[in-house]
Amino acid sequence: MLFILTGGVQIGKTRWLEQLVGDLAAEGVSCCGVIAPGVWRLARDAEVAGADRAGSGARSFDGAGDDDSRVREKVGIDNVLLPQNERICFATRRDLLPGSACGCAEGRSQPPGDEGIGLRATSQSDKASLGWAIYDDALARANEHFDKLRRRERIEGVRNSELLVVDEIGRLELEHGRGLVCALRVLDDGPQPGMPHALAVVRDWLVPDAEHRFGTRWGEQVVIGPDSRGRRAVRNAFGLGS
Repeated sequence: MLFILTGGVQIGKTRWLEQLVGDLAAEGVSCCGVIAPGVWRLARDAEVAGADRAGSGARSFDGAGDDDSRVREKVGIDNVLLPQNERICFATRRDLLPGSACGCAEGRSQPPGDEGIGLRATSQSDKASLGWAIYDDALARANEHFDKLRRRERIEGVRNSELLVVDEIGRLELEHGRGLVCALRVLDDGPQPGMPHALAVVRDWLVPDAEHRFGTRWGEQVVIGPDSRGRRAVRNAFGLGS
């Protein structure tokens, strides 16, 4: 079964997904793939005032305590490769380039010899005119990870069932055929003995494209949100209680 996790921008999809992955692991269900948590910083005073005047909902963000009322802004995106939990610096908000204004979260890895975040190539996202500058070397590392998962599945055969996680499939993949192309290949393969179920994070306006692309191979597709019903649906697929 393919679960398509969707919803509005910055409503906590990745934070919900991180919690789900942890809950499944506690009950013996491993997850493989990629989760993409945001990197946040306290907004500057002028930006905070502007957000307050605009009535912005900028107080909801990944990686922060629910009791933290300070206004923050999302400045970067990491990728956490599962199951080994390797964390890489994946993207920076384009208006913050050049330089390393977003900083790197503790534990994020960068290629040897990298002189700074702002000097890393972002050619694929540049050509697609994305608001996020996605680093080419980070894409290469994530694609290498998905390629290894795909080859492992084909060589090793049946193992304990895992949930394949892809966070996220966006314009770069579905409209431009770039980005996480190896993740697309794994999803295009459909369900496998060791990965009978998958969960892909997709922006709401791209859900029809994802359903069209993956529907033939997966058959049953379920669109879920980051809520208790979505959690229950995934757990039920693995025979776990609510």
